Amino acid sequence: FVEYSSSDKEPDEEVKRKEEERKRRKQERKWREQLKQQEEEHKRREAEIKRQHEEERRQYEEEHKRREAEIKRQHEEEVKRKEEERKRREAEIKRQHEEEVKRKEEERKRQEAELKRQHEEELKRKEEERKKFEEEAEKYKSADHQKWTILKNDEFIKSLLRKIRNKYPGTEMEKLRAEARDRFGIDSSKYNLGITGQSGVGKSTLINAICGYDDNDSRAAEVGVTECTDRVRGYPHPKMRHLVLYDLPGAGTRSHPIGTYFFDKRLYVFDCLLVVMAVRAFEDDLILAKLAQEKGTPVVFILNYDIAQKDIGKEVEFELSWSKDIQNTSTS
Repeated sequence: FVEYSSSDKEPDEEVKRKEEERKRRKQERKWREQLKQQEEEHKRREAEIKRQHEEERRQYEEEHKRREAEIKRQHEEEVKRKEEERKRREAEIKRQHEEEVKRKEEERKRQEAELKRQHEEELKRKEEERKKFEEEAEKYKSADHQKWTILKNDEFIKSLLRKIRNKYPGTEMEKLRAEARDRFGIDSSKYNLGITGQSGVGKSTLINAICGYDDNDSRAAEVGVTECTDRVRGYPHPKMRHLVLYDLPGAGTRSHPIGTYFFDKRLYVFDCLLVVMAVRAFEDDLILAKLAQEKGTPVVFILNYDIAQKDIGKEVEFELSWSKDIQNTSTS
């Protein structure tokens, strides 16, 4: 064994302490170096971040300027495009307006030409109507004059004219027509057909057939097997406005004797008489027809075949003598 003295131990501790001090200093230097490196790294990062930030700001400013320039360019192009569009629209509107003015002018000229043509046609039509009316009036006056030539010598007509001479204006025939109009509603401006014959022969049925009315129609003449018509009634034709059919009471009855029937019912003002027969022409029918012919009123005989078949059950045949009388009496 080697024994050490206390003086020998002290150097060892000093060495140990120094070694530890050296290690500590070395560690501190290492830490300082690490800290310095960290600070440098931090500064480098800050510088890098600052550089990146400045780069981004520069890029942002450049992008902002570029966008502003692009927006300005687009705005200028939009303004230019709108201006061109406005000018194009103005030119189009002007063109359309000119075309519309031209079209309206052509339409106006066409309408004026059409109105002129229609006016000329209307004048021509009115002139033709006037001439036709004058011709008809002349014929009417001639017919009236002819009828008046026949009627003027009749005692009934003379007596009637004495009563109405100061009541109506115009010629004697016009006075007679005016009196018939007031008495029975016979309008002399229409073509008037008087439907006459004995009672129950189908005068009202004939009127309904000519007018195309059903018996239940409110406009139809009343029909029946007995005497239905007790006064003169006019039925205007629904399509031929100038034609009026008059349903006359049955001739030869107590209420309407055949002797005064022609003048009582003013048959001389009718344009034509239709004498309706059921089986054959009876004496009253011939008397009425002959008197009408003498007074200048045309007469047509009409056979109601349906009633004739119901009455005798076979086809109606006229006796030769009656047929000759009818042919000599009728004007149509």
